Amino acid sequence: MGSVQITSCHQVVPSYHSFSCGIIFAKALEQENSQKNQKGIVIRDRRTGGWFWSHKTILYSKHIDEKSFKVYCGLAAHAGNEDQKAWPGMETLADKLNMSKNSVLRAVKTLEETGAVQVVRRPGYSNIYELVNVDHLKAPSKPKKAQSVHHQFVQYFHDTTLSTRGIKPQFGAKDTARLKAVLKSDLLTREQLEQLALFFLADPSFKKFTPSLSTFLSAGILTGLRNRMKNDEEFWKRLYSYADQHLGRSFPAQPRSKFSAALDALTEKFAIKQDPAERSEEQVERAQEERRSKQYTT
Repeated sequence: MGSVQITSCHQVVPSYHSFSCGIIFAKALEQENSQKNQKGIVIRDRRTGGWFWSHKTILYSKHIDEKSFKVYCGLAAHAGNEDQKAWPGMETLADKLNMSKNSVLRAVKTLEETGAVQVVRRPGYSNIYELVNVDHLKAPSKPKKAQSVHHQFVQYFHDTTLSTRGIKPQFGAKDTARLKAVLKSDLLTREQLEQLALFFLADPSFKKFTPSLSTFLSAGILTGLRNRMKNDEEFWKRLYSYADQHLGRSFPAQPRSKFSAALDALTEKFAIKQDPAERSEEQVERAQEERRSKQYTT
């Protein structure tokens, strides 16, 4: 049989004497603690159950932040000595660590991505978290940066133009500036702009106009869309038909009067701030759209 080393007496004894050696070691430890107590110092005693082990790689890793290390320690405190597996509920762990549940979940995600913890997911039950012995940790994946509203709308306009007109639109400085101005005004939501863009790109009456952002957001086109929205009884029916045909989805219901009022405000604002160089072109567009819209009022 194997052997066991007793550090307190520095001697190796057969394993069948391990019980008596354990008693000797315990007594030596108690005696040493008694001596240390007189000085106000108690040496670490693993038998009390108040200790847990953490791999040094976890402690020194640049990929583990303070909250993640705290959660790792919480899992280690729950883990069994043999299999190093723990299954505390996240709310329980958050309460014990004085952290929010979301912070604990983010920390667990980091620990899993770095390879410090393996997670076995059990629907309807607490997950099992296994603490892994690792020599090095992987860098956690960086969270994807949320796309700005500007970028999302540019992508939408690109895809919708391709679907409705069969061409890829080109985006220049004029397009970018005009879209930024519209978004900055905060008069229309992104969803409302998407609906207007879809009608502009899909409706036959606008087919002769260049499918560009600057054209779509010009005062003339916005005026035409406003008039169609107010005077064309088929406007919304057509819009929903275009959405189903080209987007494969519907738009959320919204108060049409507020939509129309917001479009009025935006049209007026752009008419006032219109660049002199653009006036002649947009005056033509406005006149064309006003003539076209009259057929829906008569």
